Amino acid sequence: MSTEPTKKPDPIPPKCPHCKQEMPMLGLFAYQIDPLIIPILMCPWCHVLLHMPTSAVAPTQSPLWKPS
Repeated sequence: MSTEPTKKPDPIPPKCPHCKQEMPMLGLFAYQIDPLIIPILMCPWCHVLLHMPTSAVAPTQSPLWKPS
């Protein structure tokens, strides 16, 4: 039985499906349409949108958002 802790492997950064470069970080950009804030993820190298929510619903339980 070994007393040394097992070393976890370093995480492998994902590759952009568009430019095929490794992405050690993701760009985060937010659109604001009236009271809605829609976060968008993009590649930091080629600036292609990787994820954009398709259905934005107004937050009804948030204390910061109040319907007009």
